Amino acid sequence: MATDKDQPQSDPATLLAEQPQLLHDLAALAGVAVPPEHAQAVRGHLVTAARMASLLYAVPLDDHAMDGAPVFTPADGPGGKSGER
Repeated sequence: MATDKDQPQSDPATLLAEQPQLLHDLAALAGVAVPPEHAQAVRGHLVTAARMASLLYAVPLDDHAMDGAPVFTPADGPGGKSGER
């Protein structure tokens, strides 16, 4: 059975450059309007975000070795004992 990992991955910059309609489709999917005069800047930001994400996804992680982050619980303050009046 083929998985997403088996499929060749395209560079986001290449996809956005080769498929100008992709930005419009992504915007429609997200429910936002991108005026034509802003499309190039929005495209650039999406490319940058995708490249940053690819750096994170490139790091191999063992799902079973990951511990959850601790939860911050304030000792005092609103809702705490010293914050009650």
